[in-house]
Amino acid sequence: PTHQAKKTYEDLITKRLMYPSYEILGNHDEAGAAGVENPPPIMKEWFKKRYGDLGYTFDQGGIHFVCPFSAYDESLGSPAQDITAEAMDFLRKNLHRHYSPGLIPKKLVSTPKGTPIVVATHLCFDAMTNRDAFVDALGDANVIMALGGHYHKAKVTHYRGVNFVQLPSVNSEWQEVTVIRITSNRLIAIPYDYAKHKWIDNPGKILDVQISR
Repeated sequence: PTHQAKKTYEDLITKRLMYPSYEILGNHDEAGAAGVENPPPIMKEWFKKRYGDLGYTFDQGGIHFVCPFSAYDESLGSPAQDITAEAMDFLRKNLHRHYSPGLIPKKLVSTPKGTPIVVATHLCFDAMTNRDAFVDALGDANVIMALGGHYHKAKVTHYRGVNFVQLPSVNSEWQEVTVIRITSNRLIAIPYDYAKHKWIDNPGKILDVQISR
């Protein structure tokens, strides 16, 4: 988390990217690398300026996106960690606000019950040590997909009725980006190998399911 890295990224997404960009803070944004003491809050400050807080929601194309911030604890010495209680509270609060108009002022509810929801966290399914609590927090909301990263390689897991999609990142072994398409009744997520210029055909990395409102 350096000022130069932040500026380079910001320049890319504001000057070159031809579509909206939404980010999730991860462990390298918070601490840079394992063992870093008192990391500078550069990316956290950028996030608050960009989104108003470290966790946020937005609506795009008829989909409601919920993006909680889950703080990463380097002192644990493990890449697998809990989604924090604060992140769980944020998730419940926003799903509750979205789908329980009888319990809160109706002016806070912008979309009807049954609207498709995508939840995005930095920790992927395999890195969540409290995944059952995470699924429980989703309740009966129409969560069509839970996005995660952290472990760098593409993977799809179906768990307790939730589609977990793990997004890849650039390294020496994989050069892939997952492309996701959501229509009124179908959800597809498939990685594209941009070095070999071909779509990935590994079924363990592909999601193709019917969805409903």
